[in-house]
Amino acid sequence: MLLFSKGAKYRKDGIDWKKKKNGRAIAENHEKLRVQGVELLRCCYVHCAPLPSFHRRAYSLLHPPAVGDKGLVLVHYLNEGPPHRYL
Repeated sequence: MLLFSKGAKYRKDGIDWKKKKNGRAIAENHEKLRVQGVELLRCCYVHCAPLPSFHRRAYSLLHPPAVGDKGLVLVHYLNEGPPHRYL
């Protein structure tokens, strides 16, 4: 997990992410998460092209608490594949 300023270019991480059908843009999905019926979080997620079990998820508050503050983005990388075996 990594924490970035909302203006940071965390999407340029050098990983080959799955592309849209046009082959140019990254196929990033966007959701708004609710807590007790109120939309509070924005979630963006994408799958890795060569390893579909590897994901990047980014979470940010829709309404940051401080006035004039861009807010923060929590970026989460996860491989949901089978556990690795160590010899």
